[in-house]
Amino acid sequence: MKKLHIIIFILSYVLLTQSCKIMYTPNMQNVPLFKEKNELQATISTNNYQTAYAVSDHIGIMVNGQYKKPTWSLTSGNTKYNYESKKTLIEGGVGYFSSVKKLGVFEIYGGGGVGNVSFNRSYSDTTGGPSTSYNRYSAKTKCFFVQPSIGLRVDNVDLAFSMRLVGLKFSNIDTSGYKKAVLVENDLG
Repeated sequence: MKKLHIIIFILSYVLLTQSCKIMYTPNMQNVPLFKEKNELQATISTNNYQTAYAVSDHIGIMVNGQYKKPTWSLTSGNTKYNYESKKTLIEGGVGYFSSVKKLGVFEIYGGGGVGNVSFNRSYSDTTGGPSTSYNRYSAKTKCFFVQPSIGLRVDNVDLAFSMRLVGLKFSNIDTSGYKKAVLVENDLG
């Protein structure tokens, strides 16, 4: 029983001490759960685009994309803030899948992708003052992933447990308008 408490503590610590900056939002996982050659799956949502194809009885390929461009604004005191964030991503992967008993599927995919992220903020005095300031954070991204999954296919219902281990690299970073102290304080510099 003591070992279980230690394992739960370690897992909780690892999960709770992880953080994501606004610059990274993960894309939706593509979990095709194929069982045989020539199966095709495609998913289109508001921000994510996915397709996968079983090229053989045990090998599948996937292509995923993401495009997000939210904008918002808020006013605090005499200052109006306008925000715009943008993320684009295209990735591809190849993997192995196999049936487990009658209804189960095991699969593991690996792959990588490229994209861009940006976060722009402008703010101005709402009392009519001429001052407007602008901050920009943008970068190119590269990602690599490994995605094991296990699932159940029953009639028209698929259930899956999947996790994705991602390595992410930022390059060509632009931090226009930010002071070095702010970047260091927010772990961006």
